[in-house]
Amino acid sequence: GRIGRRWKYMTFSEMMMENTTALLLIIACVRSAVEASSRVFQDEEGREVSSLTYLQMHFQGWRLFYEFLYAFLFQDRWHCVAWLVMWFSISLFIFESIQGLRWFPAIMRIAAVRMFYFLCGYSVLVAGFAVVFWLRFGSR
Repeated sequence: GRIGRRWKYMTFSEMMMENTTALLLIIACVRSAVEASSRVFQDEEGREVSSLTYLQMHFQGWRLFYEFLYAFLFQDRWHCVAWLVMWFSISLFIFESIQGLRWFPAIMRIAAVRMFYFLCGYSVLVAGFAVVFWLRFGSR
C-alpha cells in the first residue's frame, strides 16, 4: 500500500509532521471558509454584506485573487501553525541535505521528544497545584 512505500523514504517523525501539517491546513481552510461567509461588513450604502461579497464588489483582477488567497490561507490562526510546522519540516529536510548540518535535525528531534515529556510533566504539576489551591481556597 501507500504507507508501505512511504516507510522506505520517510522516518516516522517526518510522516507525523506531514500528516499534522495536512490536518492543520484542512482545519484552517474549513474554518476560513466558514468565517469568511459569516463575517459581515457594511458597504457604502450601509447594507450588511458578507466578507466574500465585499471582496468581490471592491476588488478586481489580481488584487481580488490576493485578497481571497489571504482570506483562505493566512487569516485563521491554524494556518499560522500549519505554515510553521511546514517551514520547520522543510528546514530540517534542507539541513539533512547538507553534510555539515546533518547533526542539527537529529538534535532537534531529540530535543522535541524531551520537551514533549517535560511539558507533560509540567502540565501535571501545574494541574496538581491548581487542584490543591482550589480545594484549599475554593472558587471565588
